[in-house]
Amino acid sequence: MSGTNTTLTLRASLGSIKCVYKATTTKGRASNASQTITFSKQVFKLQSGVNACPKKGTFTAAFGPVLDTSVHGRPHVFVN
Repeated sequence: MSGTNTTLTLRASLGSIKCVYKATTTKGRASNASQTITFSKQVFKLQSGVNACPKKGTFTAAFGPVLDTSVHGRPHVFVN
């Protein structure tokens, strides 16, 4: 499978339900001001799972500060 995949596990009274989702593309925005990468309203659609799985969902997150751990002093990453 190409694209971005994620698995959601729902806990139910009869056990766990596994739902697998895929986003064809994901787009993030980098910020030098906060040294973060933000993903907003990324759409994931159900690829496999039972009827109890939601058919689609969205993902929003921010990661940071983004650091370059391959360089001495671990400087912040800046983008153009």
